[in-house]
Amino acid sequence: MKKLLLLLVSVFFLQGCANRRKPAEKAPPVRIVLSDLDKDGEAEVVIENDYLKLVALLPQGKGVEKYDTRFVWGGCITDVISKPTGLNHVIGKYYRDGDIDWNHPHYLGLPDQFEKRVSLDATEVMQSELLIGVGILARQKSPTGKWSKWTLAKTAPWTFQVEDRADGGKTARFTQNLTTDYGYAYELTRRIRVEPESSVFRIETTLRNTGNKPIHTDWYLHPFFAYGGYGGECWQEIPLSIGEKTGARTESYALPTMQSPGTVWGWLTSPELGGESWFATGGGGKELFFAARWDFPLLRLRNWLRGHTYAIEPFTKIDLPPGKDSTWGMDIILGSGMSRVAHVNRHGAFDARMPKADQFEILFMPTTPIAKGNIHIRIESQDGVGIFDETRKIKNCEAGATRRIPVDVLLPDESPVRVQVTVTEGTAKRMQAARIINPQKAVPGPPAKRLAGKRVLIVSDSNDRTRRNELLYLCAALRREGASIESASPAKLPALSPFDAVVLLSATGLDFGDLRRYVESGGGLFATAPFDISLRPLLPIDGIPERIEMTDRPKMPERSGDPRAENIPALRNHLVPGIEHPIHQGLPLYPQTYQSIGTFYRVKAKRDSAVVLRYSHGSSPALVIDSKKRIAAFMSPLAWGEPPHWILWGAFSEYHRELMTRIVIWCCGGEKGT
Repeated sequence: MKKLLLLLVSVFFLQGCANRRKPAEKAPPVRIVLSDLDKDGEAEVVIENDYLKLVALLPQGKGVEKYDTRFVWGGCITDVISKPTGLNHVIGKYYRDGDIDWNHPHYLGLPDQFEKRVSLDATEVMQSELLIGVGILARQKSPTGKWSKWTLAKTAPWTFQVEDRADGGKTARFTQNLTTDYGYAYELTRRIRVEPESSVFRIETTLRNTGNKPIHTDWYLHPFFAYGGYGGECWQEIPLSIGEKTGARTESYALPTMQSPGTVWGWLTSPELGGESWFATGGGGKELFFAARWDFPLLRLRNWLRGHTYAIEPFTKIDLPPGKDSTWGMDIILGSGMSRVAHVNRHGAFDARMPKADQFEILFMPTTPIAKGNIHIRIESQDGVGIFDETRKIKNCEAGATRRIPVDVLLPDESPVRVQVTVTEGTAKRMQAARIINPQKAVPGPPAKRLAGKRVLIVSDSNDRTRRNELLYLCAALRREGASIESASPAKLPALSPFDAVVLLSATGLDFGDLRRYVESGGGLFATAPFDISLRPLLPIDGIPERIEMTDRPKMPERSGDPRAENIPALRNHLVPGIEHPIHQGLPLYPQTYQSIGTFYRVKAKRDSAVVLRYSHGSSPALVIDSKKRIAAFMSPLAWGEPPHWILWGAFSEYHRELMTRIVIWCCGGEKGT
């Protein structure tokens, strides 16, 4: 009987053990899996840790129907997601943000490109070129003399492997080998490295010349951001050392380009960036940001915005003899709790600001957790005299989250001060950075809704892409100030009397009789060049406008891969004050800000007019207003930038937007324009 009871107890005990749940296996700190997210038969690579999630492409069987012939698609990151916020920091294909409406399948994420192609063969009827990371492109000339589109004549698949790291991290490695019949060959490798408990990841590229001819090209990152959508609120931070900032004592002079003077439109070189190598961007009404820091010699930095997206693009030059290789990389930092950034490294981001006249606020965001550490804060005058010097303890700092540290200090005057921060954890130095703060020249945001209750009609040719982009841009700027906006083509104007002002971006086919009666009755008119000949009698200018292109500067081919000589500010055309006027009061004009105007029209002003702005080249009138009527004429197109003109639409355009808004406010009857 005892044996039977023992047997029954043993059976129930073993059965209970079998039914008991096994302890859940802890997920590895970094995970890399292949998953066909778009269900097209070709897998994508998903890389994640507890903080971030990335999606990268792995081209194998698919061709141009999916990947096009432009960017390096192997290892191209299409999505950069911050898990604590759920935000996709780029316009991503697989995990789009709900506020973004962008459907183009190719222009997404963080693609990169070897911009300068290698010519392989060229005849009068056929051409072939090597585009590294893509393959051999070819085109033919038809009997009628028209070249066909570039097609992909030869490519190579990408191989993929996962590399484990000693720190628990992982590296996703993508490799492509391509050999041509012309002596050119290469091995291209991209590595995406993710570490445990970290809000930073690294993208690293290696190009090896395996052929018998040298390779000369240039490479650039081509990100796609849309934090606030087209015309939405966004910011970009780039460390500038130009104009009135030249000679400032600083390791890091960060400039919030949407808020402070010193704005630059167009190309930037390493000296203009103070020799630093980072940018940051964010917005959309959230204190979230994306930052990048590169470790390669900067050829130039380009900024653009178009459609729903904008980007900041660092370039580097590559010269590889046969048998040699080159490696370059970028650290990508994701964070929250900052609306501007003064310094970035792979350990974190830093900023210093003055929320009050007698208070500084130090912000520090680590990319990995800090259990216990110290932050040393020093504030000094620009001649080195100490104003504040103190070390404070910090603890339990989370990765990707900002710690705010208030500092009460009374400044001796309103002169610029230097704020230096050093963050340490144990014996390791996590960050050492500085920022110059100029309390006297802080630029406040514009007064809210300065065009509230005003109706504005914008006349533009919607069939012209440049005019259409100008229309979108100006609509966003004026609606931001509370204006009610309507648009119309020149040939189909509505009744003009209900509008406070009419803005002419194009005038071909316009009924000038209606417009003349409108301005004679007190309506406001703002016209931008080029001007229809029938419009000139209404404008405060004399003579036939002479179109001038800025050709007195060195020019280089777009894909030269060489430093662009036209970065010399003195050879560009800029706006300078004419008369003192509220339209430009407080705006940083040349030499504080370089506008880089590529096209303008040389005119003379009428006697009963006033020249509010002039061009720096030849002192020709730039903005002329009628002394009796509310009529303003601007002698450049709204898209005034040097080619490519769409550089203007980047976040660098804050002061361009403010200037155009003030002109419309003046045309609507605002005496001050502010």
